[in-house]
Amino acid sequence: YLALAQWLEDGLRAGRWDARNPLPSERELASQHAVSRVTARKALDTLVEQGLVQRRHGSGSFATPRLRDDLRALSSFSDALRARGHTPASHWLRRERRAASAEEAMALQLPAGAAVAVLERVRLADGLPMALECTVLPAAVLGDPAALGDSLYAHLSARGQPVRRAQQRIRAANASPQQAALLGQPSGQALLWVTRTGLGGDDRPLEWTQSWLLSSHWDFVTELMPPDAT
Repeated sequence: YLALAQWLEDGLRAGRWDARNPLPSERELASQHAVSRVTARKALDTLVEQGLVQRRHGSGSFATPRLRDDLRALSSFSDALRARGHTPASHWLRRERRAASAEEAMALQLPAGAAVAVLERVRLADGLPMALECTVLPAAVLGDPAALGDSLYAHLSARGQPVRRAQQRIRAANASPQQAALLGQPSGQALLWVTRTGLGGDDRPLEWTQSWLLSSHWDFVTELMPPDAT
């Protein structure tokens, strides 16, 4: 069953199955690979335990949401999920206005104690936690925090404040007990900690976002070229 599980995992990573196209059923796997249904079930169980596959009652087994994020492009979480057949959503933890901390004021190039909007949420795909996200913006840029839907970038564009480019840093981190509980993971789970500063057309900071991502759901890719390439 381990060899069959590896074959399925290779297919998942190659994009053979996604949220719209289920994996072969136990019966189909048993027939195609000349194994018993017990072996096929154990192979699928292995992928479920690894978080690569989710079972939907009456529909079959589907790929767990996974985002391929091109580091050269400024992308929207919601749009990227929809493009791959997944349904984005947010579990809101905080949407409020308050005075900026010293760190937030520095990141957003604001005066000390300036008014900011704070947005904290768990980002979901097909109901599954993908990331914990905390965004801080100048209060005047966002407007009413309660009016924000799933996509921050779409909201900012509609207000005439589109993010034109961003500076991003990616580090490794371990989930605190509180973060782990929100993401449904054990305390200390390995995460990707992404800090992004989104800039407007005049290079003025519009958002400062810290995200803690479940690495099993994300692939960051980029293209590298030698410095003398034309």
